[in-house]
Amino acid sequence: LSLSLSLLLHLSRSQYEQLGTMRREVFQYLKSRQGSEDLVECFQLLKALTRNGADIQMFAEEVGGYILDVLPIMVKRGKMLDVLRFMCNMTTINATYVDQGVISGIIRCCCVYSKQQETEEVENCIKYIESAVQYAIVPHGSIHNILLYLCTARVTIAVTSPLSAQIDKVRFLFLSLSLSL
Repeated sequence: LSLSLSLLLHLSRSQYEQLGTMRREVFQYLKSRQGSEDLVECFQLLKALTRNGADIQMFAEEVGGYILDVLPIMVKRGKMLDVLRFMCNMTTINATYVDQGVISGIIRCCCVYSKQQETEEVENCIKYIESAVQYAIVPHGSIHNILLYLCTARVTIAVTSPLSAQIDKVRFLFLSLSLSL
């Protein structure tokens, strides 16, 4: 962890309110380090800068693209769960600012990623899809992916699993929203 990154992380956590417009500059610094070895720490800084996705006001147009750019690296480093939790929170609170291309990209990643993961990861993929369906405008291209994912996920999860009920809830929500269109 670089000294500058460590300093910015501590500053963002302890002096969040005082940072104001400097948060935008710190985000630009993060974008410049996108391919660096300390990407996981950069993501921790992003979480601190946005209060875990709740406050993206200073860089709302850019944060989704940044997430999509770093997502493959975060998956390789075993940090997809962190990204999903962040995106779920960001989509739930800031759905109007999240670009449809970002939503589509995360949904596509969820559909692919969760097929090879444990229950906690699958649960968070479903939570993200649920938040996207409830709070954002799901791109038409993603509807097929969501339906296919929900059907296959339901088949592979045991009927007695709590995850089974959650999948059914999301499927019902998604289908009821689709019928109202």
